[in-house]
Amino acid sequence: MEFEKGLSGATGDADKQANLLIGDAIQNFKTVQSFGYEDLIVKKYNSYVEPIYKAGRAKHIKSGIAFGFSQFVVYSVFALLFFAGGWVIEESCEEIPISGGGTMMDCSVDPKDVFIALFAIFFGANHAGMAMSMGPDIGKAQLAATKIFKIIEYPSKINAIQMDNNKTLKRLNKDQVTGKIEF
Repeated sequence: MEFEKGLSGATGDADKQANLLIGDAIQNFKTVQSFGYEDLIVKKYNSYVEPIYKAGRAKHIKSGIAFGFSQFVVYSVFALLFFAGGWVIEESCEEIPISGGGTMMDCSVDPKDVFIALFAIFFGANHAGMAMSMGPDIGKAQLAATKIFKIIEYPSKINAIQMDNNKTLKRLNKDQVTGKIEF
């Protein structure tokens, strides 16, 4: 996440300038063409985009390495859990002699139970990680909802429904309404 944040933060201003330039050039393409400024626009755009490309390349490589390492860690944990599950099953088994001269393995831990536990851990951790990735969005949504509910719950001085015996609310007289609305 830090790598991705760094990618967008460091090149954001140059990217913004390049997008503004292209937007203006497209909107005013007749003016650009009539004055013959196509080459000037392309050169200026390249001057904005070149630092993004140079800075972004190294950061993308670092971001790719970080992403690859994070995936390596995830699958290493999976492998370790499967190994530990197999070890638990193996340690719970013992050889029992049978009446025909051979032996039989008797395990007190059912492999099905071990795999149910492993998959519960996998899916629980996966969904907890996905939920945590939405943390910033949840905070923004709560802030927006707070602002909206403040507006909705703001007491109005005009209330056409509630009867006001103290005459603190303003009432509309339908005979005085002329159809002109002023704010």
